[in-house]
Amino acid sequence: CFEMCFGKHIVSSVTMHVSGPVWYTNVLGMPFMLFFAFFVNNEHTKLPQAHFTVSSTGLLIVSCIIGVGISYSGWHCRSVVTATTYTVVGVMNKILTLVANILLWDQHSSPQGLAFLCLCIASGAMYRQAPLRAPPP
Repeated sequence: CFEMCFGKHIVSSVTMHVSGPVWYTNVLGMPFMLFFAFFVNNEHTKLPQAHFTVSSTGLLIVSCIIGVGISYSGWHCRSVVTATTYTVVGVMNKILTLVANILLWDQHSSPQGLAFLCLCIASGAMYRQAPLRAPPP
């Protein structure tokens, strides 16, 4: 909840293009990613054993492009809707995850957990955004 409200505050109070918050969040996350890669799980030791082919490199590049696209669309969505609506949109996007979990894997949530998730999704479908206040003169 705090992250959604703080993100909305940033895009509302600071004048910048949508690419500004995208760069800030990605750059601010890099030191933590590097810390975990080098000091926590020793992931950097696995890199010399990796075999990069044209197809695997292409998939890596496509994955990076999709990730940046998701970041752009998330920050753009934050700039045009309220923090609550953005959170509801995020919860509603769990539908595809739920369907994939049920259809593809044999270890999924209990029937009670699925029922509560469906209740959350139904509640999100009934949500209506409150009218935005007019900006002060």
